Amino acid sequence: MTTGNTLREVKNVSLYGSRYQEGHISGIWALIESLLSHGVGVSVEKRLAGVLTEAGYRPAVHGVKTLSRFMGDSDVVISVGGDGTFLRTARWIDGREVPILGINTGHLGFLAENSTDNIGPIVSLLLSGNALIERRIVLRVDCPALPAAEWPYALNEVAFLKGAASMIDINVGLDGFHLATYRADGLLIATPTGSTAYNLSVGGPILVPTLSSIVLSPIAPHTLTLRPVVIGGDSEIEAVVESRATEFRLSIDGRSVSIPCGIPVKIKKASHDVLTLRRPDENFATTLRSKLLWGS
Repeated sequence: MTTGNTLREVKNVSLYGSRYQEGHISGIWALIESLLSHGVGVSVEKRLAGVLTEAGYRPAVHGVKTLSRFMGDSDVVISVGGDGTFLRTARWIDGREVPILGINTGHLGFLAENSTDNIGPIVSLLLSGNALIERRIVLRVDCPALPAAEWPYALNEVAFLKGAASMIDINVGLDGFHLATYRADGLLIATPTGSTAYNLSVGGPILVPTLSSIVLSPIAPHTLTLRPVVIGGDSEIEAVVESRATEFRLSIDGRSVSIPCGIPVKIKKASHDVLTLRRPDENFATTLRSKLLWGS
């Protein structure tokens, strides 16, 4: 459960992870055993449970539940993988505001900051009552051409991308007023959390991830005066793409679908946030120094 901005009384924890855990299986199992030894109930998403079983561990024998979908009865969800796994974890919990703790078994790890080499401190953090909860805004996409099965939320960014060799024209409206027509290879609509992801690589600004703001960053714009812009988190964006091609690609946190040109796409802040956990002795400044080597 949560009290204010601090995590309190952890009774049940769920684990979600990628299938690529080479070199980390023993650390994951050590985490599970440590939680169980402290009286914490543990459940594991079925694909990660399969990885553990293939490695010789037997979750069911130790009272660990296997889940195909998130049941919503956990106080914390632990994401085991890289930042991509963290995004999939946010999708797995499906809008429930349960804090997510990331354990990095992937690459850079802006979202998944912890390591399987530090199981003791991770468990201590969860049980100490000192873990701080941060709210991260999520974007919602509304488009009549979006497949019904597609989860319409993005924790990092929504990207309008050309589907063929030619550039696309993205006509963007902001709160009912025309903002600009972006002639470019694409356009990113990023959250503060996503500002250090794709947005950073195209020259967009870095934002403190707890802000309620949205970044619009063009990808290889034809006109150099079209620069990244930061708008308020309550703004509503509508975009219509024109192109010589008949379709463009719409990417929602890396999940790409083809959308016919001329179909309006609306983007606004979702009604729910994603909650993340961090240590009280760390903040975004320490993350920038450790991940981007600021000041080195």
